[in-house]
Parts: sequence; C-alpha cells; structure tokens
Amino acid sequence: MQEPAHNSEVRIVHLSDLHFGTVLPKLIEPLVGLIIELCPRVLVVSGDLTQRAKSSQFAAAAAFMKRIPVSKVVVPGNHDIKLWNVIRRFVDPLTNYRRYFGEKVEPMYQDNDIVVIGVNTARSLTWKGGRISYVQMNRLSSRLVEVPANVFKVVVMHHPIIPLSQGTVIPAVGRSRKARDILESVRTDVIMAGHAHHRHACRTERQLETSEHSILVIQAGTALSRRNRGMPNSFNVVDVKGEAVTVTPYEWLETRSDFKAVSSIRFAKRGIWEQATEEPECQADN
Repeated sequence: MQEPAHNSEVRIVHLSDLHFGTVLPKLIEPLVGLIIELCPRVLVVSGDLTQRAKSSQFAAAAAFMKRIPVSKVVVPGNHDIKLWNVIRRFVDPLTNYRRYFGEKVEPMYQDNDIVVIGVNTARSLTWKGGRISYVQMNRLSSRLVEVPANVFKVVVMHHPIIPLSQGTVIPAVGRSRKARDILESVRTDVIMAGHAHHRHACRTERQLETSEHSILVIQAGTALSRRNRGMPNSFNVVDVKGEAVTVTPYEWLETRSDFKAVSSIRFAKRGIWEQATEEPECQADN
C-alpha cells in the first residue's frame, strides 16, 4: 500500500539526557544560542532532565528551557524519579518534574504538518529500565489513528524502542515489540528516544521484503552532561521535507568551543524508509 505524501517542511531539535546537576557550564550558552539560530518548529527533549531529581536541578533545567522560545515536547526519564527517597519514589515519583514542567508528563504538539506525542516510560520499580503499559499503547493508538494521513507522526520516549549495542547492550523498553507493532499499525513515522547517551539513527522493520510500513528510530546523545560515556556531547537536528528526513548530529568541538554539524544521515520513504547513507540496521527482533 502506498504511503500518503507528507508535504511539510519541519525542523525539530532533539535533545536528551541533559542531567542537570552534572552539566558542563561552558556548553550551555553555545547550545542555547545555536538552537535559537536553528529556529526549530518543535524542541523535543527525551528525558533525564536531571541527575537526581532534586528541586534545584529541575529549576536549572526549567530555566534553561525557558530561554528557548519555541514549542516543546518534554518527557521524563528514569533519573527524573527520586532515587533515595523511597516513599516519594513510589507515592509521587514525578512530583518535582510536575512542579517545574507541568502536570502533563505525556505532552503533545500538533499543527497542520506534524504531531509529536510524548510517552512516559520511567517507572518507580525499575532503577534504569522503563516500560510502556497497555493503557499507554491504547492511548497512543487512539490519538494517532485520528491524525490525518498527510500529517507526519512522531512519538517521543526516554527509553529506546530497540536494543542498542554501545559497548554494552542497552535493552529496549519493556513491551517494546508490542509497542512497535501498534505504532507501525497506526503509521507512526519516527520514534525519538535517549537513555543510551549515544546518538544513532536507523530504520526498523522485521521483514523488509513484506513490510508495508517502517518506523525511523532516532536516538540522541547527551547535549550538556559530563556523563557522556566516552562520546562527544551532541544533539540532533531533524529536518522533514516531503517524503525525506535528514538527521544532522551536532557535536561539541573543544577546539572551537562550539557545537558543529557532522555527517548527516538521509532517509527517504517509499512505503518503507530507505537509507541513503550507510548505517547499521536496528535490532528489532526482541
């Protein structure tokens, strides 16, 4: 079945794993200035705004966000739940997040060209991993099935929808296979996530020969934190133009004290996503 044409030209800036409490201060001003210069329609932040979910860390994250005057879709990560306060962790795990970023932990942005829906995968019972509930899957399906076919569909979560191998294997979010099936069935175009602190972009489908639809998976590194796991601090710029998506990572370059664009990855959609540059396929079989 032929995919509907997207006529939009949309730019998204995708940040993740800011970890306020461990940020490198010298990166803040260049990042704010560059995002404003890039002029995205939407700023996506896929979780872990803080290191230990402290009020002071959320206040710093909120002040940072306030300086960027664009529409935003921000979701929490596992670090945004109190670690040592056991009572708070289980009774009201996102109280500080809600105080500074509002009651909606699964926000949505929509216009005539694009819809971006956030999903909260952070859980009190897991220290690092995350899960998607069946209630969340049904809610996503209900929202996305009503979106016009020509609108580009993006889902944002903290934990990856596919397993990642970045030296050590980082597992996919709990119930990932069922979630992918549902998101494919409602023609989701892109899933954005973080958690791994490594940038990555690839398409995912389990049967290339028979699939009628695939989802583009985009992982962002950490833009500001010193917890960069041996990789340069980075963020992604995602440009949607017609039936093509270009993912351009921006990496911190110490020699010029600024973020610089590195090699872009381009994907075109002809039923399923086709990669125009060499990148490894996603592991989407578990």
